[in-house]
Amino acid sequence: MPLATEVTLPKSHTPVWPDKCIVCHAKPDSKAKITQNAQNPFLAFLLPFMLLFGWSRVEFPICRKCKPRFLLQRWGRELICWTVIIAAIFWLMPYFKDWSSFTRKVAICACLLVIILPNIIAEVIWPRIFDTTAKGDEIDYEFSSEDYATEFQALNLRHINRSDLETADVEAASAWQERKSALMEDMLGKEHDMVMHAIIPFAVGGALDLYYYPNGVKGTGIATKELSERPGEGASNRVFGCYEIVMFTKHALNLADAKNEETLFGHAHRNISSILNPMARYCSEASLNPNETCEFPQDMERIGGKCLIFDSYGQRNDDLGGVFGLLLIIEVFPSEMRFAREHSGADLIEKLKQAGYYPYSDLAREPVA
Repeated sequence: MPLATEVTLPKSHTPVWPDKCIVCHAKPDSKAKITQNAQNPFLAFLLPFMLLFGWSRVEFPICRKCKPRFLLQRWGRELICWTVIIAAIFWLMPYFKDWSSFTRKVAICACLLVIILPNIIAEVIWPRIFDTTAKGDEIDYEFSSEDYATEFQALNLRHINRSDLETADVEAASAWQERKSALMEDMLGKEHDMVMHAIIPFAVGGALDLYYYPNGVKGTGIATKELSERPGEGASNRVFGCYEIVMFTKHALNLADAKNEETLFGHAHRNISSILNPMARYCSEASLNPNETCEFPQDMERIGGKCLIFDSYGQRNDDLGGVFGLLLIIEVFPSEMRFAREHSGADLIEKLKQAGYYPYSDLAREPVA
């Protein structure tokens, strides 16, 4: 039976869509919108003022040539359903004219439920191409195509409340994110309650979400949580079965200044963000290990010529994720990187610690080598 495939997300989350028309799955050249109300329709019939609340709107990709088909299916079914309901109300009203207003509405609602039952069954057996159901603080996204639903789920995995697809896998990923957050707090101190979310997710070519840790060492730690989204998977090296990356600034957290490079924290934040984003992608392609160094090509915008050294900032043996760790990235001077290559990364790390510059990437200091 071709039932719809549902993926449920919080209403507060703006979903990321596959770059495909929701009807034909070709490259989309337009968008369409669905507006829904979260109120129960029968409850709204009894208490019409409730329709003033609970509205939500979803915008999704579609082809111009497919839009008429989609709208015809959606509004054609709606028109038929509401025509039957309105006709049934006028037909039923005389039979209950002597009843009180409230009991009359309850009786008519019961009759309407029986009358539209065939329509409900038809909607289940022959689902719409795409539809949504708003419920409280979440929205069900309902797809007739399981393949499209699978791509949609992959792009929004970290925000999913429920799904008809591979529920065990979603639950495992959710459990790992919660567990990983606890492990990171154990190594970095309590996490700040604000997250810098990217407009375009990292998974589809956008920027990282950034997580802040101002309660460990003096200053602010800025870390990722998208390199290992499932237990034991993702970025790994000789030391960690999976890991996330972290950088530090000695400046106190001030998110109000995060995008203002004229401030000390804003300058440090922009610098760290510009390093973390390309390094996060590099981590998925290469094995980066503690005490190793890295230099960006000179022609790279903003970060060209920057020098880095890596270190282990801690690891935990976990039943769910195996050996999970934090790979610390420190920006260093070119002379310091040459020292590390001539001697060893461990020697440079030790010099930074002795000078009190570890684990920070602020270069408003004297080189140690």
